[in-house]
Amino acid sequence: MNTPKLIVFAALILLFASCNPSRFGWSPDEGQSAGRQSTNMREDFDPLTLEDDDIVVKERVADDEREDQTQISGAVNEAGKAETVQPKMVPGFRVQLMSAKDEAQIIEEKKKAMMKFQQSIYVVFESPYYKIRLGDFLTHEDAARMQAAARRNGFPGAFIARCLIDRARAGQ
Repeated sequence: MNTPKLIVFAALILLFASCNPSRFGWSPDEGQSAGRQSTNMREDFDPLTLEDDDIVVKERVADDEREDQTQISGAVNEAGKAETVQPKMVPGFRVQLMSAKDEAQIIEEKKKAMMKFQQSIYVVFESPYYKIRLGDFLTHEDAARMQAAARRNGFPGAFIARCLIDRARAGQ
């Protein structure tokens, strides 16, 4: 019975002794230390003391995803207060003619739509689909009239989609 205990005890001693091979004079070769970080670090280094430019990363937002924000212009009215400018993108409606994964198909269908409609036509990519959207409408009724026209002109699956629209083009 003492033999198994002695074997376990000897195995534990060997295990602990092998955890620190540098204690016995062994050090890794150049080839073996590749990929390891050096343990010599300067703790007094302060990256804030570097005189470099700060990096500013601005988030890109697609036109359809812009928030409705009022921007203040540099103009001042007669009362001496800054004037506000109407936001370019406002909530509204567009008629989605179709969607597909194939960009070439979307380009061909966009050409057909340009020949049939006088409205602005947008191609929107929302992974994995390309979508053709038509017009800028402030009211659902105007979008419904365009939807009916789209269905009559070869786009039977046309439907109304809520989007941010270009206020300047709405109603044209």
